[in-house]
Amino acid sequence: MYSTYWGTPLYSTAIEPPASKKSFLSAIKPVMPSSCFCDKCGSQADVRICPSCHSNLPSTIADYEDYIIAVIGAKQTGKSHYISVLIDSIQNSIGSAYNCFLKPENDDTIRRYNTNFRDPLFKHKTTLEVTSSATGTDADVKKPLLYTLSFSGEGIFGTKVITLALFDTAGEDLKDEKIMAQHVRYISHSAGVICLLDPLQLESVRDQIHEKGLPVNLPRLDNENSVNDLLNRTTNMIRNLLKMKVSKKIEIPMALSFSKMDAIKPLLDPGSKLHQPSRHTDQRGFDTVDFEGVSNEMKALVQGWTQGNLTNLLEHNYKHYAFFGLSALGMDPGTDSRVEKIEPFRVEDPFLWLLWKNQIIKSHMRKG
Repeated sequence: MYSTYWGTPLYSTAIEPPASKKSFLSAIKPVMPSSCFCDKCGSQADVRICPSCHSNLPSTIADYEDYIIAVIGAKQTGKSHYISVLIDSIQNSIGSAYNCFLKPENDDTIRRYNTNFRDPLFKHKTTLEVTSSATGTDADVKKPLLYTLSFSGEGIFGTKVITLALFDTAGEDLKDEKIMAQHVRYISHSAGVICLLDPLQLESVRDQIHEKGLPVNLPRLDNENSVNDLLNRTTNMIRNLLKMKVSKKIEIPMALSFSKMDAIKPLLDPGSKLHQPSRHTDQRGFDTVDFEGVSNEMKALVQGWTQGNLTNLLEHNYKHYAFFGLSALGMDPGTDSRVEKIEPFRVEDPFLWLLWKNQIIKSHMRKG
């Protein structure tokens, strides 16, 4: 009789692999055998599964470095659209620029990406459904999209293969620290966090839109999950799970990314870098000049929008953080939920910054 995990029948038992011989490398990274014999039936087992939940692990687990990229944000900040367009970007523009290849690790990832992300947006030209809470009955939202991302050639630190886990977290699951600790605790073990924030939820931005009479469809104001509250809860959870002192800064890089920048472009200075496309795929390397210019400009905007609250929060709690402005769709789909033409803007920036901070890709130095 099979045990049920994630709502799907999977392997009922997990075999403890034999102890590996001690070596210098095993002290750095555990060695996982490719197969072992079942102590009950004597057959050879070659499927790697999690000893806790009994679900399949990536075939590359323990062979290469594993990177969890957590995409978080309040409700309707565009997390699902961001993940959908980011994966498409990795397969195309990023893949060409950095000579990398993204391979889904299992049928479940293929099915979920095609059904829940790619087909509705790119084939049917409609917006995506809001992500369900992990506290509900939808088992898919509790699992990451698992990929192997392999790099070779210029612009990287030698040939690299990494396991990439992308989580699409429901905004409701970030409204309570207890729920977060139960369902999104993976954030505390991530290689980086892309925190999506909606500038249209900031009262100062909404006031500017009203003053200028801009034709922007403003979403309902979410008073239950403000930008500050979301980041404070996330920071508290990471500190509690890692048992960190307040005096020590969190090592996990935080990419604070404002989505839907297409809606507020009229509020930006005409010479703003946020009117210009990303430079990170022009050369085989992360463009530090472009990054610093955008991050500094976004930081100044955020300080004005939030009276310095967000920047102070990041400065006191995170060792590595940066600011980004992006748009997954490049336009407002309006009330009919139709997306006739997808024109993503700087979607790749926070992801490539996290790869750069984790020393997977190199930087490209240029003047001005």
